[in-house]
Amino acid sequence: MTRSRVGLALVYFFFSLFTFPPLLISAALLRYWLLTHLRQSIYVEYPYLAVGLVFLSLGLLEVFCVIRGVGRAGSWRLLLGVPVILCLAAMINFPNIAPEDFEGLRHLGTVFQDLNSFGKDHGRFPSTVVELEQSSPTVIATSRYRRSGETLHHRVVLLGNASGPYSGSVGDEPGVLFYAVTGDYKQVWLTETQLDRPAGGRVQFVRILSPDGFTTSYHLQVMPRYSAK
Repeated sequence: MTRSRVGLALVYFFFSLFTFPPLLISAALLRYWLLTHLRQSIYVEYPYLAVGLVFLSLGLLEVFCVIRGVGRAGSWRLLLGVPVILCLAAMINFPNIAPEDFEGLRHLGTVFQDLNSFGKDHGRFPSTVVELEQSSPTVIATSRYRRSGETLHHRVVLLGNASGPYSGSVGDEPGVLFYAVTGDYKQVWLTETQLDRPAGGRVQFVRILSPDGFTTSYHLQVMPRYSAK
């Protein structure tokens, strides 16, 4: 093999590297789309097919530009800048639109705020599921989770006389809130389930960032009221 052919092969290889990110992203999104149709799995609502086809088109455009840009001389070489630009744009922007399961964390945070207000107003936390649903309507609100195109709802499991957060089985459904409350209703621990992947994923507890690292529950406690002297 002559030096010119070796050099040409290296140029092809170098610019082909820029085609990988859009093609890999499209492959992942199209795989998720297939999972939402071929399995009876729960998934997060997202335009997997549309976004996947966009990235596939970008990847194929980059492949065309590499073949034409390296294989032709003259102004065709300007096409080699296209895969570089598109690759960088894809890597910068995709993290902002990537499908992630933030539904559980968002829902958990909303319930936390509602219960915090309820505790301050009543000096205790809800004692029944009905009271909990009245204090925070989002507890059983519709979610972004889907199964075979069907919309799913959040649901709650109340654990009375608790001394700590729920740490048992996560079950097989995301969006389930475990509400553990003490016998005097002065303390609660909130734990919720979510998917580890947006489609075809395993159910796991929501991970919450805390000063000590990550935890799986929110802890709320009614603080005593002190009268001013």
